[in-house]
Amino acid sequence: MTANAPLWQEAWAILAQAWRPPTTEAQCQALRECLAGDIFSLGEELGLELDTRDLADSLAEVSDQALLVGYSRLFLTPPYAAHLDLGSGVDGEQMGPYAQAMTQTLTGLGLQLPEDSHEHPDYLPVMLEVALHLETEDAPDRYRQGHLEQLAKGLEPLCQSLGERTPDSLWYQLASLTDSLVRVRLKTLGASEPSETLPSAADQRREQRDALTTRVQQAHLDEAVPDRAATRAKQAGIPPEAMLEMIANLEAQGLDASHLRGQLPGEGWASMIPPEARHGRASQPKPPHQQKAGADTKP
Repeated sequence: MTANAPLWQEAWAILAQAWRPPTTEAQCQALRECLAGDIFSLGEELGLELDTRDLADSLAEVSDQALLVGYSRLFLTPPYAAHLDLGSGVDGEQMGPYAQAMTQTLTGLGLQLPEDSHEHPDYLPVMLEVALHLETEDAPDRYRQGHLEQLAKGLEPLCQSLGERTPDSLWYQLASLTDSLVRVRLKTLGASEPSETLPSAADQRREQRDALTTRVQQAHLDEAVPDRAATRAKQAGIPPEAMLEMIANLEAQGLDASHLRGQLPGEGWASMIPPEARHGRASQPKPPHQQKAGADTKP
């Protein structure tokens, strides 16, 4: 354990709590009144110059309800603006290789999530709590650096997504500070920052999705189609912009989204599938005794 390990334990504990849903009045009060100051003070004790002014300003202006609503819209409501299950941002899927590696880390450390927990091993607060555990004296050194490298790898797409979608939000500012602290800790352990790599499949899918979003928004802000898409959005109780993004997400995965566009019968998938197949039956020729007189029969 290094000399500053207790300070890093405190840092990971504060951040782990900050990233959990602000569902109680006490959590919201702690975020508004203490978070920015605590991070700044820790930075000073660690010899770091952490600029927390934007975070402090954002927190000072937000209400309890706005905190929870903003968090829910970003991380809990599909289509998700960003993923706190970090593996979803790295691999483009839940419980992929990134999350499986975290499961192995927990197993190797003799840790496990509660049986009734709905959290995944790559959930950001869980990963920060593991970082806290690894600052203790009895934690194996071989895990500490590797875990922080994984954490830095997962924070990169989170920061990118939040920076693209909500660059002025307190959650982007918090993500940037979290990322900075992880990378500083890696340097103090004698590790270099994670190396640059070629764009991952998840990055490529994100670029395709963003391009599709732009095209869909342009196409659906014209005449008849946006009216029907707006009707679908109203029926679902969501903003039209969210409907357009949902359409883009489906199309980016190669899925049909005509039902969300509000296309009329015959315009979407139904026009391309034989009636028999729609009812789960393959299209087959009728037996000779059921065919119309004069119809050609095929063997």
